[in-house]
Amino acid sequence: MSFHDSHIPSSSSPTWSEFQAAMEGEDYRDRLPSMLANLDVALAVTEAGISEDRSPIERIGTIWSESDPHQLIEFVFRRQLTSNEDDSLVVALTSIMDRSSSLPPRQRYLADRCLYRLLHKIPIDKSGHLISHCLRHPRKTGRNAAYRALWKHGVRPGFAELLWMQYGETGEQQLLRCLACSPDALIRLDAAEIIANIEEKYFRTRAIQSLLSSDRSSPRSSVNVLHA
Repeated sequence: MSFHDSHIPSSSSPTWSEFQAAMEGEDYRDRLPSMLANLDVALAVTEAGISEDRSPIERIGTIWSESDPHQLIEFVFRRQLTSNEDDSLVVALTSIMDRSSSLPPRQRYLADRCLYRLLHKIPIDKSGHLISHCLRHPRKTGRNAAYRALWKHGVRPGFAELLWMQYGETGEQQLLRCLACSPDALIRLDAAEIIANIEEKYFRTRAIQSLLSSDRSSPRSSVNVLHA
């Protein structure tokens, strides 16, 4: 059974014959707006393959149980979320991260990919706590979800120290790449030491450019970096 076939609009959705009856009846002006509203809901449900008893974001929390998980992920990714939906997506992705380690390999991979695809979509003021947990994710795809979010939103106060500490534990270069593009983070930390540990010339150059282009960069910071 396909994803769409398993989510057919309910019998409460208006049929064409009901529309004809409404148009012919004397009270069609009163009935038509509500019938159109019901039809809009039915069309949205059919298009996305979303059942009416659970919202698509709620279903993200158990993405591995979906018959067509990739379509559901893309539907949520392309949807313009409200503030409440952002909150719900944080809850769903947190559930995924907490439960994924106990899943079979194929489902675990799907959960990690879902996290990677959707985490950066959420504003960082709502997803910051989840990003910090993903930085310590046991699998690379989960950690990459956090890096992707930081690349998009920037390294905010509090994250710079966390990234630098995490680098000391893991030596993962992605952590330094995030810091390299944040002049504020470089200034708060030891910029010269960070740049000295970056392996790729491109990101070392990015870090120096970040410092030199920042109005708040102190002369001492720039001199130390240029002589590193």
